[in-house]
Amino acid sequence: TKQKNLQEEIIIQRSKLTDTQTLIKRFKNDLHECVQFIQEPKQLQDKLQVLYRKYVPNGVKKQELDTDIQKEYQRQKEYLDKSVESLRKKLAKDSEVHQQDNMRIMQENVSLIREINDLR
Repeated sequence: TKQKNLQEEIIIQRSKLTDTQTLIKRFKNDLHECVQFIQEPKQLQDKLQVLYRKYVPNGVKKQELDTDIQKEYQRQKEYLDKSVESLRKKLAKDSEVHQQDNMRIMQENVSLIREINDLR
């Protein structure tokens, strides 16, 4: 009987393994399908939401979030915040330079128009 129980347990574990492998294959295929929309953010978001609803039907419990995942999320968020701030500063600087160039060109144009009028 002990041997029979162990064989039954082995069969159950193999079945679980096969089911899990099948689930992983399906997820990979669905994820690959989502990645096709990497250049279209709205469609990508829609596909990922469908994927989330399909594979996480009960949602994620707060306790399940690993601290490493939270740290990585925070690190990436800080990096993106810094990037956004840097890009804003660069935009402001570039806008100012562009405005100065336009003013310089307009002043040159005004002086050239005056010179043309003086020559007439």
